[in-house]
Amino acid sequence: MRKLIYLAGAVCILIVLAACGANGPSVTQGASAGQPPTAYPVPADANSSQPSGSGQTLVDPSAYPAPGDPSVVAPQASDSTLKREDVTIDTSSSQVVVRTTTPQTAALSVLVNLPSPCHQARVKVNLPDGTNTIAVEVYSLVDTSKVCAAVVTPAEEVVSLGSLAPGSYKVTLNGQVFQSFVLK
Repeated sequence: MRKLIYLAGAVCILIVLAACGANGPSVTQGASAGQPPTAYPVPADANSSQPSGSGQTLVDPSAYPAPGDPSVVAPQASDSTLKREDVTIDTSSSQVVVRTTTPQTAALSVLVNLPSPCHQARVKVNLPDGTNTIAVEVYSLVDTSKVCAAVVTPAEEVVSLGSLAPGSYKVTLNGQVFQSFVLK
């Protein structure tokens, strides 16, 4: 009898895990079948430089997606059928990355903890306001009709901050001041 109870419990766990596995979010943007995922952020190397005291990272342009690349984390039309929930942002591991292109562009690398593997990360980048503040909203979406194990799932997302004129900018994440950067 005890073996039957253990077997039933194991089957229930497998069903829950199988339900979550089919629709889990992408942990790293840019990965495809047969190709290892790209690690973000890129560590400083010969192609990277960080000006002393600038508080921003300059990287080789090939290290991050180009502005305008389609993003799976941008809000989408089908989002209205899903429930919006908050995420925990790891601000110590997130950063604004200034690309060394001409003209310079910027991207946001943000590390979030999703409430479960069934949650999908969303990052909405708003246009700069009159003070050059770029408000970024980071949240998750989930289909509440699906059963999913409540396992915190880290996800790293990289999004373009858009086409920006040279100048000084400030980024806020979910209403909190995050980081400033300069485009030349």
